Amino acid sequence: MATKTIYQSAYLRLVGLLRERRESLGISQTRLASHLGWPQQRISSVESGARRLDVLEFCLIAAALGFSPAEVSDQVLKMLRSVRGNQIKDRQ
Repeated sequence: MATKTIYQSAYLRLVGLLRERRESLGISQTRLASHLGWPQQRISSVESGARRLDVLEFCLIAAALGFSPAEVSDQVLKMLRSVRGNQIKDRQ
């Protein structure tokens, strides 16, 4: 059975990147959540691994933390390279 993405190292690295940026900017979970119109518990749950982000949520948080679209794309591409072995191969 496949591991859920929320537990995969590539996903955890992306969430960790968001948390590191938030902390380096001195932004609290409460402030970020307020900016996004979310309850603080949602940010806490994401950062602790109890809740999975969807693509739009990831992009909203990344933008709020000042990541450019290029930076977000670069990070996602790095993550995809780390799981590339799971790609379907052409039939020979």
